[in-house]
Amino acid sequence: MDNNLEVMVKNVYGNDLVYPQCEQAKKLAIFKGTKTFTDLDLKRLDAMGYEFTWLADRPTLSWPADSDRIIQQRIYILESMSRQGEATHKDMQELFKLQTRVKAKERFLKISYEDA
Repeated sequence: MDNNLEVMVKNVYGNDLVYPQCEQAKKLAIFKGTKTFTDLDLKRLDAMGYEFTWLADRPTLSWPADSDRIIQQRIYILESMSRQGEATHKDMQELFKLQTRVKAKERFLKISYEDA
């Protein structure tokens, strides 16, 4: 049995979802009863000896450092506004999207470095 699963991260309405791409990964998702894998699913599959091949549409390593710094600054400002009760609903949506983007990049980097 091949223990390599092809998956792809797609951003759907601000949520990064991991979709199976190969037949074996699709069968595992069907067995699980969903169309996507969660972080917990990926950890469990990894513990079972599966390896992942990440296809296109994933977060990339080419984000400029300045972009990361600007995103972190914006997150800090929005979090401060939230703590002070000054954040609007739109501000909170922006904060969630930025945090999700950073987490997706961190998850990708962690998985990439663990495979190396």
